[in-house]
This record gives sequence, structure tokens and C-alpha cells, in this order.
Amino acid sequence: MRVWFLLVCLMGLPAGVFAIDFSSFVGEKLVVSNYPESFRGPGTFFRLGIKNTPLRLLFHHKSLSRIPLNLVLTLKNSGDKSVDVGMIRSVFGPSTDEIYVGFRVVEDFLQKIEGRKIEHVLLLPGQTKQVIVQEVREGQILSGMVKLHKVSGPLEVSWGALDPTYDAFSGLDTQQGYTYGLFNDSVRALTVTCDGRLAVQEIPIGEAPFLVDDHHHIELKGNYGVLYHISILFQNPHQTPQIVRLYFSPVGGPCRAVVLQQSGEILTTGMAQIGPELMGEFVVEPHSEEKVALVTMPESGAFYPANLVLQMTPDESGG
Repeated sequence: MRVWFLLVCLMGLPAGVFAIDFSSFVGEKLVVSNYPESFRGPGTFFRLGIKNTPLRLLFHHKSLSRIPLNLVLTLKNSGDKSVDVGMIRSVFGPSTDEIYVGFRVVEDFLQKIEGRKIEHVLLLPGQTKQVIVQEVREGQILSGMVKLHKVSGPLEVSWGALDPTYDAFSGLDTQQGYTYGLFNDSVRALTVTCDGRLAVQEIPIGEAPFLVDDHHHIELKGNYGVLYHISILFQNPHQTPQIVRLYFSPVGGPCRAVVLQQSGEILTTGMAQIGPELMGEFVVEPHSEEKVALVTMPESGAFYPANLVLQMTPDESGG
């Protein structure tokens, strides 16, 4: 079945305009907790201090513990004045399907940033709040993304696995052998022109150059969690209409994708793919131009990099 996607510009609205507040990603720190993916017991994965700095956490963890543990994200006001935190939170699991939970996290997160669905957490001086508490059993995976922005004061952020029986003590120790990636650039802006001169055009998602954490010497292969903002100009210099098809094409293994259009509509692939999948198509009229803006993000649990593929061919349908 073909899935048609509508262009905002064809509906008489401004092209390339999102409801997303891209300014909230300026200066943002991207924290990736996935090194390694599995954990065997309680302990703290990381503890970070921030002050008036936006931060986004991406996590994807599998429990190998024989006892149930809670994965807990804690915010603490480390200052002497009240702190208001704007938060966007997308968490899925626990599950044994790592591709599915990563897919659902990105789908939910893109919908929330487009709809500006921000939760507000007020912390009094010295106050601590747990904003994620999720039990995970052996063999289960929890995946999530939490964006903290418009932080009005100093904040301590801690993330780890706690034994619910000894909650106050099990978070005192740092997980042995664990680290995290801290990256400065969380958005990639791409500009593409498609005029039919090439049979196909590939837009790489999650490809090198990868983000690098110089402190921990971690290379974020696949650029998981990086927001790709893609602006495409379609040009049809021909006498006949042209059909543009958008495909998602995995490169390294099973993969899924979520693509947000500027209209707010979401395009998704089906089950995890190892070959190209048609996501949508539309017609560009003769001697015309169309501008389209898309947003996507490499998903935890999937095998990125992958490509969005554009194909422009003559419309031979006769109308």
C-alpha cells in the first residue's frame, strides 16, 4: 500500500516552517548513556551538574540483573533559590524488543517537540525529585529520551539503577566499568536540491562525521539522538509532471525510521527493515518548485547509518 504525504506548501501554507522551537537545541549538551548497554546490578551511571544549560539525555539499557531493579532519573536543586525546569520526556519499555522501544521513543519525542508538550518541574532549594522510576527485570530493555531546557538555576542530574529494597543506599556507588558520552552538537542541518538529474539521491542519516566526546574519547557511531533538520528544494524544469518518491533504506542491518513533516504529520516505516521501503510520494507540476522540510533522528536499538532516498521520475499516469 502506498502512503501519500502532503506538502504544506501545496496547501498554501509557508514551506519549511516547523512548530518546533529549534532555538531550544542551541547550546544543548547531548548525554548518551549506553556504554555498555547492559548492567548487572545497582549503581549510578552518571551524575552531572548543569547551570542554565539545556541538556538532553538518551538512554538505552538492558538489565542482566537476577533481581528487579528500578532505573531512576533524579533532579536536584543544588542552589539556594527555586529552580523551574522545562522537561520533555519520552520513555518506552520495559520490553525485549530493542528496535521497537527505540522507534517508539523517537516517534513520541518528535511529536512532543513539535507540539511543544513541555512538563514543568519546580524544585525548591535543596529539593530532589525522581522524574523517572521504572522497574526493569532480567532480559528487559528500557529506552528513553529526556530534554531539560529553560533551566532557571543550578541543577544536579543523576541516572542509575537502584535496588528498590535499599533505594537510599544502592545509588551511592558508581557502576563499575560504565561511562557516558557528552556531546556538544545535537542538531545537523542538511540542505538538498532534487531536480531529477540524478536517478536517485541519498540523504545519509547517522553517517560520519560522528560526534566525539573528547573527555571520554567516545565516538557516537550512528549519531544516535542527533536531530536531523532537512530542507529539500524540488525543481521540475520539464514539460510534464514529475513524481517524487521518498524511500527509507537501511545500510548496516535491521532498522526503522520516523520522519516528521513541517505539517506535523508523522511518516514511519513498518517493521524493522533490511531493504528499501517506500514512505511516501507526491507530484511536482511542470516548471515549478516545491520546498519541503523534514526532521528525523537515528533510533536506539536500530542499525544506523541509513539513507533517505529521493527518486524523481516522469508521471506517466496520464492525470
